[in-house]
Amino acid sequence: MTRRGLLAGAGLAAAGTAVSMWSAQAAGAPDSSSIPWETLRSMVGVCLKIKDSQPWTNHAELLDALKTGGFSWVRTDALSGASYAKAALDTYGQGGIKIQAIMGFPTMGPQPADLVDFLVTNNLTQWLIALEGANEWNLREGHEATWVSELLAHQVALYQAAKSTPETRGLPVVAPSMGMLKDWDTWGFHPEILNAENSHCYYGANPPEDKARKAVDLPRASCGYLPVILTETGSHDLMTWSSEHYPTPNDVAAVYDVRSVLIYFLLGVPRLSFYTLADPGTGNDKEDHFGLLTYTLAPKPQFTALANLSKVIARGGLSGSVSSFSRTISGADDVWSVAAKGPNGRVLLFVWRDVSIYDRNTKQHLHPSTKSVHVDFGTNRSVAVFNPVRGSSQIDEHHGSSITLGLAGEALCLDIS
Repeated sequence: MTRRGLLAGAGLAAAGTAVSMWSAQAAGAPDSSSIPWETLRSMVGVCLKIKDSQPWTNHAELLDALKTGGFSWVRTDALSGASYAKAALDTYGQGGIKIQAIMGFPTMGPQPADLVDFLVTNNLTQWLIALEGANEWNLREGHEATWVSELLAHQVALYQAAKSTPETRGLPVVAPSMGMLKDWDTWGFHPEILNAENSHCYYGANPPEDKARKAVDLPRASCGYLPVILTETGSHDLMTWSSEHYPTPNDVAAVYDVRSVLIYFLLGVPRLSFYTLADPGTGNDKEDHFGLLTYTLAPKPQFTALANLSKVIARGGLSGSVSSFSRTISGADDVWSVAAKGPNGRVLLFVWRDVSIYDRNTKQHLHPSTKSVHVDFGTNRSVAVFNPVRGSSQIDEHHGSSITLGLAGEALCLDIS
């Protein structure tokens, strides 16, 4: 199968068409661009650990959380020989959750051929959407002088094992991830051993738009035209943390996580995964506090906002009557928009402003003034308005050729029919 065929088969082919849409909406400029709704519907996932310890042994509860949150896929480890790994992957797969499996690390643990054999032998390949290279090996302590050669050998072994095995031959092989948004130029240009690039980007209490373009553009140094999957983004909420990687209050994260989905959708990212589903502990290390759920699996505000967003996105599959769609947006120079065109004549138009709602240095909430943003459709439309941060229910309705929105820091969705 050709590389184009592999990408199309995995739902990644549409990504390249959306990348060119990166541009702020110039005031008064008409825009008729849209991205297929199906891409948005299957975009959002979450990182999930496979371990024989709490909270990761609560497979049924975690599956319920995945469904409630509207996550279509998870990114996790493939652990060779671990019976609890098979049980966990089967639970999620049988529950309708697709899996992107991280295929080990260079110079330690099971190697790619072993992991491919484990997945095939245990009939786990039926749940997979991709196989992924090593995680942030460029930051591995003690390997500063050897990480490039080690990572290259591991990725070659992964690609060869995947493509020489009938059960995994059709799966995309995702690049290894680079930590701290660096080192792609050092790693080199290697589209011959990967089908999609891999990026991590944490917004660290800043607006997610600040780093988004960088997170998509930098990996192209090693993949060229291939799509870029964002396999880690999000924030931690350990507000006493004073070292690198600033904490983010949960109510701020709820706003920024919704905007993260939208900005990466606009940038043509076919899949995005939040790190991580649940807090793995309750200690004083920031690594215990990246979860969308607490250690006891209680939802945080950002989980609820993403669940609401998923419910709003689902409306794009309903019937409507929009055959062609255009809009002209004016009123603020920091406004962004992206449209998802549904298969049955419905359009979801997301509109938001690139504004900060929190000062990470002073740890103070900011309250940007509400600005009036005017959306002109050029023809009469029926518009239902939603704010996913506040809920999944409609907050307003309008009929006419234009609508004026009051925008501060939260994104709004216009369901247009």
